[in-house]
Amino acid sequence: MFRQNKLHLCTRNILQFIMTVSLGFVVAKAEEDVKTFVAVMDLRISGGIPESYQGTLSDRLRMELHNTGRFNVVERNAMDTILEEQGLQLSGCTSDECAIEMGRLLGVERMIAGTVGRIGQSHSVILR
Repeated sequence: MFRQNKLHLCTRNILQFIMTVSLGFVVAKAEEDVKTFVAVMDLRISGGIPESYQGTLSDRLRMELHNTGRFNVVERNAMDTILEEQGLQLSGCTSDECAIEMGRLLGVERMIAGTVGRIGQSHSVILR
């Protein structure tokens, strides 16, 4: 029970961090009157964060971007459908060049990729 509560607290802290720090750089680049079309690749998970959190954290980032009112966010299912038609998958895309190509195929202005991990007691969220 204690471990489950600690894990829930850890997840909440990661999500808060994603919103307060990581969104800043993206929101600052968006023009106020024009919505920017973006797509978010599934965040890579490392350093003791359960792999099962990958979808939840990635979906939360998509939702929070959408909730700012500044972005048109391509949903994960739509991304999968478009890329499947081209014979591609997001799961194998790990390089910046691949993310740029995926963004071009999806017709978005910005692609967001990143990693969530833990080093000791600290959590790290890196978005690019």
